[in-house]
Order: sequence, then C-alpha cells, then structure tokens
Amino acid sequence: MGVILLSGGHLFNGGTIIGGDGGGAPGSKSFSGAGDGGVGVLSTAGGQVVNAAGASITGGAGGLTTSNPSFDIYAGQGGVGVKGENVSLVNAGNITGGMSGGRTLNAPTVTRIQAAAVQFTGGVNSIELQAGSVISGNVLAFSKADTFKLGGDTDSSFDVSSIGGAAQYRGFGKFEKTGDSTWTLSGTTGDVTAWTLSRGTLSVSDDANLGAVAGGLTLDGGTLQVTGTQYTSSARPITLGEHGGGFDIVDVNNAFTVAQTLSGQGALWKRGDGTLILSGDNRFSGGLTVEKGVVKATTATAFGSGVVNIASGAKADMSDLDMTIGGLEGAGVITMGQGDLTLDGGFDSTFAGVIDGTGGLTKTGTGTQTLSGINTYTGLTTVTGGTLSQGAAGAFNTTSSGYTVGTDGTLALGGFSTTVAALSNGGSVTFGGTGGTVLNVTGNYSGSGGLLVFNSVLGDDASNTDKLVVNGNTSGTTRVSVNNLGGSGASTLSGMELISVGGNSAGEFTQQGRIAAGAYDYSLMRGTGADANNWYLSSSLTPPAIPPVDPPVTPPVDPAPGVQVLRPEAGAYIGNLAGANSMFTENLDDRLGETEYTDEVTGEHKVTSLWMRTGGGRNRSEDSSGQLKMKANRYSVLLGGDLAGGSSRNGSTWRLGGLAGYGNDRNTTTSDITGYRAKGEVDGYTAGLYGTWYANGSDEAGLYVDNLLQYSWFNNTVIGDELANESYKSKGLSTSLESGYVFDLGSRAGNSYFLQPKAQLAWSGIHADDYTEQNGTRVSATGGNNVRSSLGVKAFMKGYTAQGEGKQQSFKPYAEVNWINNSEDYGVRMDGINVSQEGSRNIAEFRVGVEGPVMPQLNVTTSLAHQAGSNGWSDTAGTLGLKYSF
Repeated sequence: MGVILLSGGHLFNGGTIIGGDGGGAPGSKSFSGAGDGGVGVLSTAGGQVVNAAGASITGGAGGLTTSNPSFDIYAGQGGVGVKGENVSLVNAGNITGGMSGGRTLNAPTVTRIQAAAVQFTGGVNSIELQAGSVISGNVLAFSKADTFKLGGDTDSSFDVSSIGGAAQYRGFGKFEKTGDSTWTLSGTTGDVTAWTLSRGTLSVSDDANLGAVAGGLTLDGGTLQVTGTQYTSSARPITLGEHGGGFDIVDVNNAFTVAQTLSGQGALWKRGDGTLILSGDNRFSGGLTVEKGVVKATTATAFGSGVVNIASGAKADMSDLDMTIGGLEGAGVITMGQGDLTLDGGFDSTFAGVIDGTGGLTKTGTGTQTLSGINTYTGLTTVTGGTLSQGAAGAFNTTSSGYTVGTDGTLALGGFSTTVAALSNGGSVTFGGTGGTVLNVTGNYSGSGGLLVFNSVLGDDASNTDKLVVNGNTSGTTRVSVNNLGGSGASTLSGMELISVGGNSAGEFTQQGRIAAGAYDYSLMRGTGADANNWYLSSSLTPPAIPPVDPPVTPPVDPAPGVQVLRPEAGAYIGNLAGANSMFTENLDDRLGETEYTDEVTGEHKVTSLWMRTGGGRNRSEDSSGQLKMKANRYSVLLGGDLAGGSSRNGSTWRLGGLAGYGNDRNTTTSDITGYRAKGEVDGYTAGLYGTWYANGSDEAGLYVDNLLQYSWFNNTVIGDELANESYKSKGLSTSLESGYVFDLGSRAGNSYFLQPKAQLAWSGIHADDYTEQNGTRVSATGGNNVRSSLGVKAFMKGYTAQGEGKQQSFKPYAEVNWINNSEDYGVRMDGINVSQEGSRNIAEFRVGVEGPVMPQLNVTTSLAHQAGSNGWSDTAGTLGLKYSF
C-alpha cells in the first residue's frame, strides 16, 4: 500500500508514490497464487488528491508465480494508481496502473495485465487533467455523476477518441472545461459528452470533437473556439448559463451560425476575426459583447435584450431588421441598414462608435444613452423615454435626420453646438456646457409643451448664453428655463437673445420658473418690430429696441433704458436687517412705566425692582424703486430688574439694572412687476444693562437721564418663490442715551398735570456678515451703524383711584408726539446693486397710553403708537408692561 487518504483529507504530491509489489508464489499445490500489487493512493471516504507537474503515482506490481507449470497457481494483479470514493483528483504529473505478475525461470510465458490508473469506487468523483498530465492505464468512473475536466492555466490538447466504453476514459457523464487555459480537442467519439465550459477556452475544428450531437453544450463562463472554415454550425443543444459564455471564431473567412435560442441572465461574447451569425429567438439579458470580428443578426431578437458592447474595430450587423436592445457601449460600428434600432435600457450607457444606415434611432426606457461618435445614420431620431445625450461634437450633427422628443424624453446636447434638420419638442432639450452652445435647426421647430433648458451667464445684453436658431418656422408652445452660470445680474437694454427665428414665428415660448441673478429678476419676452420673430431674456421692462429697416439719414437714438426688475429677496434681506435693528428699540417709558408704589402695610413709598414688557408691531414700506412692497410683523418680550440704586444728599437718585429678551420679526416682500414673493424671518435674543438718574429723586418733576447698552444676536432666513432657502446670522451692539425734563403744570380736581419735553440719541451696530446665496449672488447689508435721533414732547396726567388716594397708587394717561430721524436707510447690496428701504429717514410719531394699578401690587402699562414716514412708510405698535411690587 502506498498512501491511505483518510476522510476529508487533502494530499498534495510533488514527488513519487508507489504502491507495494505483491509477494511471489512457490511451486506447491498448497499455494493458490501470488500477491496483488498495492494501491498507490487509496481514499477510504473522500478527499482531494493533487498530483503536481513532474510528480508520479504508481500502483504496485503483482507478485510472480513459481517455475513449475504443472500447478494451477496464478500471478498477482497490479495495483491501481489512485482508488477511492468521493475523490477530487487533479493531475499534472504521471499516474500509472501497476502490472500484474508473471512466471519465473523456464515457465511458459504469461501475459501481464496493467491495472487501472484511476478507479472511482463510489460517491461522486471528478478528475481534472492539466497541462503535463500523463495517465497510463484506464480511468474508470463510478457512475454518470462523475465529471471529467480539462483545466489549469496552461494551454494543452486532448484526443477525445480516448473517451468511451472501450476507451481509456470510461463511464463519465459530465464533461467540464475549467481554468484559464485553452484546451484543443482532436479526434472524435461516439459517446455523449455534454460539455460545460466554466472557464477558459475549449477549441474545436469539428462538431464531432464535442461528441455525439445529443450531448449539449453549456456556456457558463467559458468560450468555445472554432478554428478553420469547415465547422460552420452545430445542431446540438446550446445553453447560456448565468455566468455567460462566448464564441471565438478564429478564421476571418468562417461564418459560424448559432440557430439555437439563447436565454437567461448570462452575457454572450464574440471573439476572433470571423463572423458569428445569431439566428435564434434569443432572450438572454446579460448583454452582447463583440470584441472582434462581426456579429450578424438574422432575427429581430438575435442580440438579446441587454446592452450591446462593440469594441473598436468590431461590428454588429442588424441586417435591415428592426431591433430593440438595452443600450449601446464601446467604440465599434453598428450597421442598421434599413432597420430601426430602439435602445430600451434603464441604465446608463456610452457609445463612442458609429451608428450607420438609413434606419432610425429611438431611445426609450429610463436610462441615459450617450453618443460620442460621428454617427452617419440618416433616419429619424426619437426620444420617448430617458435621455439621449451627446458626448462629443458631431454625434448629433446630421442634417438629414430630424429629432422628436416625447413627453418623458430628454435630448441633451452636452454643451456641443449642434445642427439638426428639424425638431419636435414635447419633452426636454437641455443645452448643457458653460454657455454659448448653439442649436441650429435647418428646418422647422414645433413645440407641444416641451421644455428648453438654456445656460446663461446672466448679465447685460452681451452676456454669454446658449441659443436656439431656427431657420424655418416655429409652431406650438414651448417652456423655457434658464440656469445662471455665475452671472451677477446687470441692467439690460435690448436683452440677451435666446431664440432666433428666420421663418414664420408662430410658436410661443413661455418662461418656466424664476430666472434670478444678483438683485434682478429676468423675464423672457418676444421682440417687437423687426425683431418680433425673436425672443429675449431681459432684466428690463422695456422690450428690445427695433433697429431701422433702412440706414437712417441721421444717427439713431439709442433706446432709453427701461425699469430694471428687482428681486423680492432684496426686500426680505432689508426687512431682516431693519427688524433686527428695531426689534428691541425702546425708551425709558417703554422699559419702566410707573415705578413708584405705596406699601399697603407701612404706607412707605417704594420703587419696584422687577418689570416685564411685551410688544408687537406691523411695518409697511417699499424700496427706492417702488417695485417692492414690504410688510413685517414683529413680537418681542423683555424682562428686567434693578440691580443697584442709591441717592445723594441733594435728593437725586440713580438706578442700575439688567435686562434680557427674545424677539421675532417676519416680513413678506411682493414685487409689483412680477408678482414673485420672498419671505424673511429673523429671531433672536438680547441682553443688556441700563442706568437711570433722576435729579429730584422720586418727585415726578425734574430732569432725568437714561442710558441703555445691549448686545443682540439673531438667526435669519430668506425664502424666495422657486428659489433655494437661505440662512445666515446677524449680531451686534446697540446703545441709547435719553434725557428730558418734566414740568409740573399744577393740579386740578385732585389730578396733577405734567409736560415732558425729551430727546433720545441711539446707535445700532447690528449687522450680518457678507453672505453668498446658493445661486452665487453675493449679499452685503448696507445702512449699518445707523444713528437714530428723536425729539418730542409728552403730556400726561396723574390721577388717583378712590382706594389709592393718598397712598401714591395712581393711574397716568398720556399722549406724546415725536420727530425721529435715521442717519441711514436700511438696504442690501446684491452683486454690486444697491437696494434700500425708502421713507424711514424722517418719521412722525404719535403715541398714547395709560399706566395704572389693577391690584395693589400689580401695575400695568399699555400704549399704542403710530409712525408715518414718506413713500408709504408706516409702523404701528402696541405694548403691554407688567410690574409686580414686592
């Protein structure tokens, strides 16, 4: 015995294994025969045996008989090289069956018999031959479940005549090509050898190399190579597996036909200089790759339903058939002849080759098919689904082919100027690129609700833009959308020409969506006069200028510039800035109201140390052009209290306190010209300190001075119609100084009357950093560091309730008027264009209110104020203050 392989074991042999020889038999009737030779490798219950190149496994020789021929004593049998069940055997070396024994000396000659080289005794087994394999002796399968393989990565050859019931390789039911090598089959066999090509290449020159016709051929990762010119077809069943497979037709003069139906999810590939003719009703979906030579179809479904990939120098021939495939890839040639080609894929493909013929091309499905070659087909091009994209200049340039774009289709020019014979647009046509792309229609253009997507650097009349030039007539309706390629907006005079029509301009082009840049909104407008055929993009209300038909005698007068159309977002930015700067603006009366009360128990006069004020208001204004109408609603709440206080010998008193608050301002701006709206919102917080000095202490009359210092911070948003939402922050310091004098006008009927002239000077440095919108517009706030000054007079009466008479619990109605001046107009600069709020420089204010107790220790202050400026600027506000005495 050589080597015994235990269950599940693995044996790698790189040397020499020899089974033991059988023992001899002496010349005596007491012995029946000589001993058998030992097995080289015995697998008792499965395992793998690898016999490497240069290695050998040999069965032992049988034992010899004696020299006496009178006795019936037999020679020993030779040992099997490899024997066992459930064995996986790989051989690149030598495997030899042992020889039987013979007689010695003068005995008659005995024929020596060689044992099997390989014998499978049970289970499911396989033998794989690799280059260098030499097997001496038969190879015996256990059943038709056993597999014969040709594998490895080095090319070799095999004579199939050694397969059969009386040949060397017996009883196998499965045949497989594995490894990356090419094995060339020679000879013939009458056995059914159903080959499965899993890897690499199996090369044949005759169908008989593959065995009886009843044996099928399965391509499942491997390639069948056909050499010579005699083998042109096969009647055997051919199956395309999930891993795909291919044909290598080597000879350029050979045309090999596959008439069988190929189905499944696998791919099919074609190699070699020859021609592969596909004539089956194929249903495979993995795609067809033509690496070399020609693939020719004789049925409409020959190429399957997947992507057809044609390598440079290769060709796919549709033979005038109408065909539908998943898409095109590669750089070769597909010839349609008179047939129509439909690309119906849900995935993206790029074809850099040439589509040739007189047939038409149709794109359906949801994917994108990019064409980058110089195509020469002359039929119609139709896009009913997905996108047909131009990947290089000239791919769409065919003056003999008209284009039709359906509702669900997109024709993408890819930024390359293109000429087509005619265009019917019911879907989308996108120009792509960086502007300046020209779509030239030599014939007519018709729209059926389709969309043109231009790219423009939005600026003045001379700005770079895509353009549609129609030499014939236009009809129907088409929507127009414009993408801004970084233009900062500018004043236009005649406008940017987007569409030029040489014939009858009956078609209507309507703007879809906003076209905004910088501070301006652009509009699509038809020209007038001699330019009435054309369409322009303008930021001005003035239609394009009409040039004179004949040269004028005197130089023409340039048309006057029209009104430039401002974006409503400018008003939203202004509203946010104004809201942040005015949200927490107040004077001493707003903050404190009546601060003195009488203790119910002791009768002592005291001053509260805790107060709260809440207020809201509504503002109306417009910009300096009068186009933008702005409305804002605000709300704020402040909570504060005295932190310290004292008095001096001369009777004056002082207080030092702190405050904190929250506020929100929401504004809406509407353009009177376009109707577009923009909404702004600012909300934030403030914290500060205040100090107040009274010359006469708690006496109502006399001089007072009040100072306030605050720091505020805000979140801002701007939301414009059909534009992306914008968010940014603002913050800053503000301070005010107020002074006044209260004159006691005397008393009447228990009521005291006072007159209070006063003045306030306030500075606000709340601002937002420069900000870039998502569309590229650079936004900067203007009007910062505003100084607000006011002069006014307040008249009030101090009365007492019956309960509070003599106890200093009073109610105080008042009325006041003020003149307010702002040193700056709040505004915004958008890509260098300034827009500001109008009417707030000089403001008249009228205010009324009342202060008084609702409970002995709870005082309420309420007021209503209205401000009026110029150009419709107005502001109405109300406040409610609470003071709890403790």
